[in-house]
Amino acid sequence: MRDIAILAPKSAQNLYTLATIRTLCKSAGVREVTEPEAEALWVSLCDPDDIGILWQARKLAKGRPVIMGGFEAWYGVPYLAWADAIVVGEGQEFIDAWGKNGFDVALSLPCVLTMDRYKQGDAVIPSYQVPYSSVPLLRLPGKERYYFLAGRGCKGKCSFCATSWTQPHTQCPDKIIKRVVRYVEERGGKLNLISNDSEAVERSPSVNAQSVRVVDYLKSPERYKSSMLHFGIEFWDEHSRSLNGKPIKDSDICDVLRVTKEQKQKCEFFFIVGYPGWSMDSVRDFADSVIVPTVDRSPAIHIKCTYLDPCPHTPLSDTPVSPEWCDIKGVFAELNSRNKRIRVFPTRSAGRSAWRTALHRCTPEEAVILPPEPKDTNKAESFGRFKEQLSAVGMEYLLHGSRKLNEQAIKTRIK
Repeated sequence: MRDIAILAPKSAQNLYTLATIRTLCKSAGVREVTEPEAEALWVSLCDPDDIGILWQARKLAKGRPVIMGGFEAWYGVPYLAWADAIVVGEGQEFIDAWGKNGFDVALSLPCVLTMDRYKQGDAVIPSYQVPYSSVPLLRLPGKERYYFLAGRGCKGKCSFCATSWTQPHTQCPDKIIKRVVRYVEERGGKLNLISNDSEAVERSPSVNAQSVRVVDYLKSPERYKSSMLHFGIEFWDEHSRSLNGKPIKDSDICDVLRVTKEQKQKCEFFFIVGYPGWSMDSVRDFADSVIVPTVDRSPAIHIKCTYLDPCPHTPLSDTPVSPEWCDIKGVFAELNSRNKRIRVFPTRSAGRSAWRTALHRCTPEEAVILPPEPKDTNKAESFGRFKEQLSAVGMEYLLHGSRKLNEQAIKTRIK
């Protein structure tokens, strides 16, 4: 069984994932064919929003095995409702085994979660073999815009971040990154380095949006030049940041506001809402104590707020889902009234966010009766409506805490 079809959503991240899978398949002798010709269906699932592609694969399979990978594999237990096997971690070991030794050998690897293993309590050991020397430099169709894998994991240990708590922090060798940056520079293109911190950043006008830690930026702001810098502030007060592994001082944020203005650098601040102790008062207090007033409208600061999703494997995994509503218009009013550089993105609703948490806490049997993801916008009543839907099927307990199902089934390593 060598011929496979790959199903994945058409997002930029998944385009890169697909390019990597196809590169590894060619090397291993696995042939990609159209779905009707395939002996097995492979699904790359990087976000719960894309679960429809797994449902589609299950319907199309007609007895053929459905194999799932992608970041959602770290929370693979509920997805066993539709996938025959789930590859946890990197895919190179599995793809090599499939191509060289066949289906049965590949499925016997320690990194593969199956229903039998789950029921028997046999722990899955993720694959951490990152194929940096083999990953492709992806050029988007019709554009001089490129993506390249520069790192995995994160050297920080923020309490909420599954990236940090599921995989060790590794980085693509510097010589490879430098070669990639030079290649893109010569073509006048823009490069997105896929990474979770700033170690892999090369100073170049070709490097596009990139993530950087506040402490690293303030040490050397000239090094970090791009169309957009991403800062994970996350918690709205200094005490909460310290408790959750983000020891960023209020004064450091003030300095970032000042220095990015001096450097004419656009940036994006990421914040969490709905964590224990958070309310709209947290936003008002932050605005009063941290935001540096200015009437200048540039360079822009974009604020992105995300409801806490207590992910499996993280220290916050057992956190109850908060009913607190984040009034995005209120956030904009508080922040922009003080600093005109600030814009605020819309956010997914509290109900939609709670659905993600509930899905990750499900058994396979519960996953099939979980109410569908809400389609609403971020209104005050969103969480209450979803809670009522859960109650109607006797599953409101999913909002109250985690039974650690994924932690028992998948033994992650962070070093």
